[in-house]
Parts: sequence; C-alpha cells; structure tokens
Amino acid sequence: MNKTVILALAAFLFLAHAVEEYLSGFHRTDTILKWFSETLFLPQVIVWLLVQVVVFIFLYLLYKIRENPKAKILWFVLLVFCVIELSHPFTAFADQAYSPGLITSLFFIPLGWFVYKQLRRS
Repeated sequence: MNKTVILALAAFLFLAHAVEEYLSGFHRTDTILKWFSETLFLPQVIVWLLVQVVVFIFLYLLYKIRENPKAKILWFVLLVFCVIELSHPFTAFADQAYSPGLITSLFFIPLGWFVYKQLRRS
C-alpha cells in the first residue's frame, strides 16, 4: 500500500474517530484533556478541537514531505498515534463498558500495521 493511500485512510479514520469521540462526549470525560484544559484555562471542548486540528496538520505535513529522515520521524509519530488510540479498547475492557471512541479506535490496529510497513520501507 502506498503512502498516499495510507494517509487518505488515516485522514478518514481520524475524522470518523473525532466525530465518534465528540458525539459520545469524550471531550467531557478524558482526564488528560481536563488537565490541559485547566492548565491552559480553556474549555475542554476547545482543547479537544485543537488536538484534532494538530492531527490533521500533521497528516498534511506528512503528505507533503518527501522521503528523507524527517519523513521517517513523522511516520514513527503516526505509528505512536495509532498505538495511543488503542487505549479506548483497553479502557472499555477494564471498565466492562463502552469507552467513547471505542468503535473507530479498533480500525487503528490495521492502520498501525500499514504505517509500520511504510516506516520499515522508508
């Protein structure tokens, strides 16, 4: 799978995941967002929205940058994003309940695999 297809899938998945998180109230329940919200004196939903904007700027930069050492670092960061999103299934399993963002987070597993393969290739 080539870089463009992986990034298009990533963009679609992050968008779908953001919608699921928003509709399920993730921005109201996440402790990390709460901490940043209190530190920055901003509402939690604004902090959550800023995170979403940063993710899409990051995906755009990864699309625009050519294959070089910087690209390898960016692919690694995308892989880290995929791993971080796996916290949703673990939280749901630990709580034995739905965790906001759970459904779309499951799709980060195959995306992470494709990102890992791209990272190995570059």
